[in-house]
Amino acid sequence: MKQEDAEDLQQKIMSAKFDFNDFLKQTRAVAQMGSMSRVLGMIPGMGKVTPAQIREAEKSLQIMEAMIDVMTPGS
Repeated sequence: MKQEDAEDLQQKIMSAKFDFNDFLKQTRAVAQMGSMSRVLGMIPGMGKVTPAQIREAEKSLQIMEAMIDVMTPGS
């Protein structure tokens, strides 16, 4: 992630303007880091997560992504 993108994201979070599009952008950035198991392996204490839990989390993220993709912008 670029420094300017990280700063923009931080400002959105601090000003309560973080929206579904920002969330989707972040989940896609994490997905580009590699498989869910690899990403979770980078987080301390997450070694106890089972493969079944990882598959369920991946499925949930796909469902959330699809739901966000079909949303129309608010007026």
